Amino acid sequence: FCHFERSGKSRFFDMYDFSSFVRGNSWGLFTNPSLLMFIGQAMTNVYKHTGGSYLWMKQIISTVFFALILFYPLNIQSSSRNDQTSPEGMVFIPAGNFTMGAENDEASADESPVHTVFVEGFYLDSKPVTNRQYQRFIIETGHPAPYLDKPWAAPFNWNGNRYPEGSDELPVVLVSWHDAQSYARWVGKRLPTEAEWEKAARSGLIDKKFPWGDTIRFNQANFDKGYLRRQRLDPVGSYPPNNFGLYDMAGNVWQWC
Repeated sequence: FCHFERSGKSRFFDMYDFSSFVRGNSWGLFTNPSLLMFIGQAMTNVYKHTGGSYLWMKQIISTVFFALILFYPLNIQSSSRNDQTSPEGMVFIPAGNFTMGAENDEASADESPVHTVFVEGFYLDSKPVTNRQYQRFIIETGHPAPYLDKPWAAPFNWNGNRYPEGSDELPVVLVSWHDAQSYARWVGKRLPTEAEWEKAARSGLIDKKFPWGDTIRFNQANFDKGYLRRQRLDPVGSYPPNNFGLYDMAGNVWQWC
């Protein structure tokens, strides 16, 4: 996990959620003038070099468009998507460099050295996945419901395909990385890479411990408050978002990437 995922060690022991699903963008394939001009020029050159063979042209065109449809969705070259609306419940994270890692007194060895990473643009869910959302996946696919035979997990265990009463908007927990992957595929998305998640969490800040700075207050996240700790989860989106408009990027629960 990245530094920001660890910064709220309050995140309830070994429970995880996987709010941050990303989805590439395929609209740019048809709305990017430069890309269309490039394809047109390439087709013209192929036509000339094959003596105007219709069969060759058909084969090449089919191959090119299959490759573009297959690979383009995960690679967005532009740094801004102001020309279109983000998918419902998602936020666009623009392409660009960011400073990844940490070397402060709270950082672990695998977070150094600090280095610059370029990340393509992508969409990220603005909030963690809730029990209510995950229940649809369980019911429609028959995937095993969250359950862990441990005393501390009792308040969060599901009974069949029913989550604990009154926890509709709580982040789903007791899910493995493989559970998260299965859910992501079901909704047509994927988990972010570690670099994508950290860039999204930092939201433009450099060398900070939290998504908003170096200090943390009770009204910024659900975290380990020592003797004041309530030992319970909060509904997703209960605290202010970061600069990208993402909620709960620190505190409440750990997140898979």
